[in-house]
Amino acid sequence: MQLSQIEQSIKETIKKYDVIEDIAIYIKNGNEDFEFSLNDIELKYCIGSITKVFTAFGVMMLREDGKLNLDDLIETHIPELKAIKYANDNCPRISIRDLITHHSGVIRDIPEQIEESYELVFDYLTKEAAPVTPRIAYSYSNVGYSLLGMLIERLSGLTYEDFISNNLLSVLGLKESFFKLDEVNFGIGNASGALFSTLKDMKKFCEYCSSPNCLKSINPYIQFEMQKLSFQGRMIEGGLGWHIDRGVIGHDGCYFPYQSHFWFDPVKNFSVIILLKVKNESELALSFDILERVYEQLGLSFNSYLANFVNDLSMYFNEGKNLIFKDIISDDFFKEFGVEQLQTIFSDLKEKLGFVKSTKVHELTSFKEANIEFVGERNRLLFNLVKGTDDRISSLLVKSLPK
Repeated sequence: MQLSQIEQSIKETIKKYDVIEDIAIYIKNGNEDFEFSLNDIELKYCIGSITKVFTAFGVMMLREDGKLNLDDLIETHIPELKAIKYANDNCPRISIRDLITHHSGVIRDIPEQIEESYELVFDYLTKEAAPVTPRIAYSYSNVGYSLLGMLIERLSGLTYEDFISNNLLSVLGLKESFFKLDEVNFGIGNASGALFSTLKDMKKFCEYCSSPNCLKSINPYIQFEMQKLSFQGRMIEGGLGWHIDRGVIGHDGCYFPYQSHFWFDPVKNFSVIILLKVKNESELALSFDILERVYEQLGLSFNSYLANFVNDLSMYFNEGKNLIFKDIISDDFFKEFGVEQLQTIFSDLKEKLGFVKSTKVHELTSFKEANIEFVGERNRLLFNLVKGTDDRISSLLVKSLPK
């Protein structure tokens, strides 16, 4: 499909939801490219967790300078972390590589007020947080990237924001990217998701990531290594700071009212960037709808982890095969979303799953818990979702029930 034909589909999606304050989209497919903005093409968006790519990049630059090795224990450089509680004495200690690839076992988030100082974070991680078991499974952690931000500060002698601004944003020519601390300030958590940028800068960064040889001032091997497959699970795989979906490399970001997607394939010369600002938090998931439409119309398959989940559901309802529940839970995919967002995704899935007759959503205990039921011809599935303190999914339980 020609990229010019995609614009109408995007506009239809925007009109369908009518909750978008602004959106900027860039798509490149081979020699064609396409750009679309609802209002202001120069609007600054918080890119959320895409910030983690820059954090990982910063760590790799410190390694390039000989200040660390990826397999160094994090406590070597931040001695306060020697007191972190491990599940048992035989657990491996957390390495820098474990933190970059989300295999440290460190909890996903900590209470917001604790992020105000290193001392509070250390105290929480060593006294209140659950014991960790590194390298067992992928477990997405904002706190892990906060620790990488601390690492950058300890080894560089600069604040995290100054190091990224001086050594990456400036060198890469990303003149419209910055930390807007009066609007988004996570304290020590800024390394996990506080960067702002524009479509213009994200396009420039995408060009660099697709062809790191184009910039002589940064060793291209850093990006080549970051983009290599470092871990592989059934539901998700990735490199150093990047997620990887069958050769397509990227990351997503979310911080209300912003949602962002940044994906590229350097071999096929494909890229898609979506920067979104919405009016209410329950509609953040609609950017995945837009991303899916783009993929489908370009003849690409969308989000292998979600596709695997849909395939499992299909086999369960049509063939009576068991779902591999542990993969869904251990890879933490659904914990990326809030309860309301996940309900929206499940509702959208229902439209795509002809084998599901109906879905039922039951809200319990003041929206802290939700039961979502898929009903088929012969059987039922019940998803029990418990909301954590930050509106994310703190636990997911899947039950197979008789019809």
